[in-house]
This record gives sequence, C-alpha cells and structure tokens, in this order.
Amino acid sequence: MNNKINTLEQEEDTVKDILKELDITINNNYFRAEKGVRPALHKLFSYSMIYLGYIMKFYYLTFTNDQLILFEAPDSRDAVKENITRIKYEDIEEFTVEKKFIKYYIQFKYDNKQYYFYIDADGAYSFTGLNTSDTNFHSLKERNFMGLLNK
Repeated sequence: MNNKINTLEQEEDTVKDILKELDITINNNYFRAEKGVRPALHKLFSYSMIYLGYIMKFYYLTFTNDQLILFEAPDSRDAVKENITRIKYEDIEEFTVEKKFIKYYIQFKYDNKQYYFYIDADGAYSFTGLNTSDTNFHSLKERNFMGLLNK
C-alpha cells in the first residue's frame, strides 16, 4: 500500500486522523503555515531556491484549550507521530499575529527560541479561493487564538 501523500486533501485527511488519535477535538482550531525566519528576512529570501528547499517547511499549528501543538506537514501517512511538539500556553511568550507583505505572520517565543509562521489566509496566492486552513485561521483569529493574543 502506498502511504505517500500527493495532495493537500490527503494531507488534511492525515492531519485529521492524527489529531483524532491524539484525542484532540477538531473545531476550526488548526491550520497549515510556513515555518520560516523573521519577517524582514522572509520577504528578502522567500523566492530563493535555497530558502524554499532547505529552510522553509510547512507545519500544522493546532490550538487546544491549553496548549499549542506543532508538527511538520506529513509527507506520508505515518510520518508525524514522533515529531509532535506540545507547548502549554503558559510557556508561550510574546505571541503576536500581524499582516505583512500580503501574508499573516505568527510569532512567539518558547524556551528562549523565536518561532515564525506565515499563512496567506486571504487567498492572495490562491486560484481556488480560501481553503480549510485559511478559514480556520480566521476563526482562531476571532477567538484571539484561544486567548494567546490577550496574554
């Protein structure tokens, strides 16, 4: 059986299965975003083949009642389980969401390390309009990212 993921739909189905296995309620609380470098560098290098091929990775961010769960977008149906990061909200510092250069960027600090994630969320780069990640991002934004923006 081929476990390789070839489409975003297959990837999303796999992510939903993973979240269910982790006993996480799915309620417009996850989205797919690019993990990258700080915004000025992201804009500068975002079209570089080195950046696109080696630095930028796609991640899923899932917001539960009390923690943020991060994992790299799966490339096969069994590629994720060992690489899940769970971060309690109380351990997250300086959580911000801003729109710059067409994309939104999410920045926070955890364990003395800065994290930067980027999402189009308005369909600027899409030929098909908003997708599930875009819709979920806006839903989470309306809910202040489960209180992290109010922290």
